[in-house]
Amino acid sequence: MFENITLFSNWVEEAKFVKEGDEYVVTLKTYSEKFRSDSLGKQTSLLISVLVTGADDAKMLQEKIDLAKNFKALNEAKRMELVEKVAGFEGQFVEYYKV
Repeated sequence: MFENITLFSNWVEEAKFVKEGDEYVVTLKTYSEKFRSDSLGKQTSLLISVLVTGADDAKMLQEKIDLAKNFKALNEAKRMELVEKVAGFEGQFVEYYKV
């Protein structure tokens, strides 16, 4: 028996592509959820602490893989410091970009 298990639910909400010359630009709208379930079946939603986004080539993909593998979570004090720093931005427009 187990004490708890961590589960992920990932899905693609929307997929689009555009042909640009000999290449295709693919855009995916994805969602991810993370849960912990205990041995009695009680589920708790958890924060997802790392995100790997798209890559233009194999080198960029490897860089993102390395970042994810070496990810170190902030301790609670540092996390709260960051939360307090950005608290004033709640509800403001977020501009997503790709270089």
